[in-house]
Amino acid sequence: LCFGLAAPVVASPPEPFTSVDDRLREAGLIFEGVVVSVRYAKSRPTTEQPDVRPYTFVTFEVKDVFKGKIEGERFTLRFLGGPIEGDTFMRISDVPLFDIGDHDILLVQDNVHSPCPLAGCADGRFRLIDGLVVNELGERLQRHDNDLKLGPQVKLREVDTHNMATFLLEREERDEFLA
Repeated sequence: LCFGLAAPVVASPPEPFTSVDDRLREAGLIFEGVVVSVRYAKSRPTTEQPDVRPYTFVTFEVKDVFKGKIEGERFTLRFLGGPIEGDTFMRISDVPLFDIGDHDILLVQDNVHSPCPLAGCADGRFRLIDGLVVNELGERLQRHDNDLKLGPQVKLREVDTHNMATFLLEREERDEFLA
């Protein structure tokens, strides 16, 4: 597995996590959907943006809209990152990875100009897996008093593996650093 950058990319650092309720308020669109397509494309050079950047386009079959409005039964989100050449893949930290069949609730903030269109980037995705609602790390979403909170982490294969273009990415936790 090889990660690389074709050109330097400047992206805002992820906002510090405040609360699930804050992310819900920030989002202009909240919907439930199932990933039906993940495709990759590169930008075309322009005067304003001369370097070519890879993008990932994730299309969802919309199951329900909780906030905002979606025209039609499908909705596509655009994320910065994707294959560059061969086995080189540009990966932006905190940008979630999607696989066909993922069932999610998405909190969308800016689907046009942002490297990550979700409120708080990875904080704006909740996965529906085997009756659980979890974030990108597998932390369970739970109601505590009148607030939504993240609870204990659950080990789920769907959270720890992703198909990225032509290869499989697996999350591995280690206690020691590699030299």
